Amino acid sequence: MHIKSRPWKIGDAVRCTAMAPDNYAGLQGVIAAWGWNNTIEVRFPKDDDYAFFDDDIEPAPGLFRLTALWQSDGPSVGRRLRRAAMGCFPDAAIAGLFLDAVKPAGRWPYLFYYLLEPAPAHRQEYSYPMTVFDRNGILRGAYDDNETGRFLGREEKDCRFKRGDVVQFGETKLMIGVLDSLPPDAAFIATIKGADGRLDACDDSYLVRCGKGGKDHVHLHECCLFPPDVDIPPAITALREAVLTGRWRPVGS
Repeated sequence: MHIKSRPWKIGDAVRCTAMAPDNYAGLQGVIAAWGWNNTIEVRFPKDDDYAFFDDDIEPAPGLFRLTALWQSDGPSVGRRLRRAAMGCFPDAAIAGLFLDAVKPAGRWPYLFYYLLEPAPAHRQEYSYPMTVFDRNGILRGAYDDNETGRFLGREEKDCRFKRGDVVQFGETKLMIGVLDSLPPDAAFIATIKGADGRLDACDDSYLVRCGKGGKDHVHLHECCLFPPDVDIPPAITALREAVLTGRWRPVGS
């Protein structure tokens, strides 16, 4: 569809120009549908608001790049995750609107999740915010491991997972592992930092054991962990049992 010689498509991130009516000037949203008389329906993140425009919109700045992580023969543990660029968006809220409007999950045989990160031209030395959406476009969470002195602790009741859970994860390969410990809570932080102490954003993470006999481990944020889509292999079942009973020992020890 063409509006005054400017092509648009469903899912495009746009910003209302200074000529936009009803105080919409400067607001950013996503093209969600075509209206009557060649108007364009734009959805906005606040209160799921929407409005119709003639041509009072322009492309929104693409500060963050949205990527789909998928497999052609998945889910297959240990196999590479492929990446498909979905476009650039001004923020996570607009990227979420895009996923809801376009619903692109059916494009791939197996879609794991979507990752939003700074576009190359907008990356900063001391900031790298990441946002994760599940395959249905639902926001799972966000983090920036460069942020310091802001983590107050995560109580066990607020954790999505518990010790011994089998989880799926990965950015380059599809992996599976067993949770061995939860993020530190406020009481633990107080023992090393004092009352009202804080750790860094990277400390808000789970310890996951993986690899043969749990010889490897990773520290991952909650939003990067998923219930498994694969059948649980016997080795992971044995590792889970060892973790839960306290019998786990490093391979070769």
